[in-house]
Amino acid sequence: MLTEPGALGLAAGTPEDAGPAGFAIVRAVGDEAEILTLAVSPQYRRRGLGRTLVAAILAHGSARGCARIFLEVAEDNRAAHDLYHGQGFELVGRRAGYYRRAGGPGIDAMVLSCRLGVGSADSI
Repeated sequence: MLTEPGALGLAAGTPEDAGPAGFAIVRAVGDEAEILTLAVSPQYRRRGLGRTLVAAILAHGSARGCARIFLEVAEDNRAAHDLYHGQGFELVGRRAGYYRRAGGPGIDAMVLSCRLGVGSADSI
């Protein structure tokens, strides 16, 4: 995947650790990009690594000429919603029952989008 045109992989770390504490994979096609995955190890959450990764993604998308960046996030993932809304992402759609959890009902995927240049990387 990362060898395909328009693909980008990012890693974030902390000064006290040698390995990555978080990562993101992004794909850009034309004037749109999509965050395919973004994760931060539990012990490193709430330290700004997610914001750093999102800011880098927004800067990369802008430099590439992208007008919008999209992503999907589970409706019940409050921390991710807070992160993305704080970086300028807005709700643009919903996919009912998209995420399956063992023994429970499907969780809706919230489709979020950010127009580049609107409240994003400049706030870091």
